[in-house]
Amino acid sequence: MNWRDYARDQAGLAACLVCVTIFVAAMTALDNTLHMDSGNVVYMIGVCLFLFLLYWLCDFAVRRRHLRRLQEVLADEEGLADAVMPPLPRPANREQALYHELLQRIFAAQERRYRRLHQERQQQGEFLATWVHDTKMPIAVSRLLLEGAADKAPEELLSSLEEELDRIEAGVERVLYSAKMESFAKDYLIQEVCLEQVLKEAVKRHSRTFIAKRIRLDLRELPGLVLSDRKWLSFILDQILSNALKYTTVGGCIRVFSEGKGRHWRLLLEDNGIGIPAEDVPRIFDRGFTGRNGREFQHATGMGLYLAAQLADKLGHRLEVESKEGEYTRLIIDFSW
Repeated sequence: MNWRDYARDQAGLAACLVCVTIFVAAMTALDNTLHMDSGNVVYMIGVCLFLFLLYWLCDFAVRRRHLRRLQEVLADEEGLADAVMPPLPRPANREQALYHELLQRIFAAQERRYRRLHQERQQQGEFLATWVHDTKMPIAVSRLLLEGAADKAPEELLSSLEEELDRIEAGVERVLYSAKMESFAKDYLIQEVCLEQVLKEAVKRHSRTFIAKRIRLDLRELPGLVLSDRKWLSFILDQILSNALKYTTVGGCIRVFSEGKGRHWRLLLEDNGIGIPAEDVPRIFDRGFTGRNGREFQHATGMGLYLAAQLADKLGHRLEVESKEGEYTRLIIDFSW
């Protein structure tokens, strides 16, 4: 910072000082009642100008020192890259103190955002790694089935291959919906959706698992229409049914029914499977959480119910869970509006 820059910044104050000086000198010269000697007037004006000049010199020195410190901070590119908050110089006045506090808050907010994005990226990487590992298993099983095709009936071989392909397709769909979560606002349409039809389509997609595990479906009468997005709601129901089928033992039952009426009602999907341990229930919708059951069963990524809960929230619904270990698990979609 040089005198020219400082003078340009202080041009308004200098103009005011000149106007005040001229005004005082004119009033003193024109007012005959004051009887002030011209030498005294000049002396008074000189003292005022000296004091103003002294103030400007001190202010210039303080500002110059502050700006030099800022330039040193800006010149240290490595320090700026490594530091969470750059070592800003100590503020010299109230205005600088406010700017200092503002910068601290901005950096703190950016640090929180960076940490959140870093954590999400790390979780996404872990999810993709788990998905790749889980996808390799049905591929390997498919290869083994093809190698032993001569010893199996064509119908049995085809059924087994279709089951492995369903697993791969479900995993790919989960990854796709996870990637599309960021652009959800550009890809949804709220309209009247026939819930029973969407549910039956989801059940049909899981029909092989229902048949293979001899699981009975108890479907009660449901309300006709709901306000939702058909595609995203279908994905939510797929994830709930997939988890219910995974943790329901052979010969079990899945009940689907509703409670309430009008604007306040809920859809309940209940299975009589192994249930969820009480300590795991509060975290069942956390990203990547598999719990005790997930560690004991294969193909558990901890993303299915997390995505379902996130999408339900974006659609204006609410996903809840009730469970008792060894007896039942009940997933509830609250459509109240």
